[in-house]
Amino acid sequence: MDFCEILITRERIVVPSAELDPHHCGAAIDFLGIVRPLEDGRLLDGIHYEAHPRMAEKELRRIVADVAASHPEVRACRLAHRVGFVPSGETSLFARVYCAHRDGAYAASRALIEELKRRAPIWKKPIFNSTST
Repeated sequence: MDFCEILITRERIVVPSAELDPHHCGAAIDFLGIVRPLEDGRLLDGIHYEAHPRMAEKELRRIVADVAASHPEVRACRLAHRVGFVPSGETSLFARVYCAHRDGAYAASRALIEELKRRAPIWKKPIFNSTST
């Protein structure tokens, strides 16, 4: 893998433009995790995410490295995860995977998100709307 960018932030995630690919890839897949307005039929104000930034960044780098090892067509990755309160409708996770071809990019993107959900030391607490039942 040529490039890996990891960001743990309290700020709103700004999706980088689909710049001219410096990695000479034929595909870039973006994934946005957006806080849903409902969970179990209850209105959400948002989700509070908590993490130790250095520990989370270290594990996210391991996850990216593991995915790249099992999907050797991965050339680059950008990953950003918000911590703190994220209101419903806003992005909590952004992942972009660059590969030579689309099939590899789709497979690697899905693997990355699945591993992140399973292994990342980022905890979430839904904040329900006080008027929802």
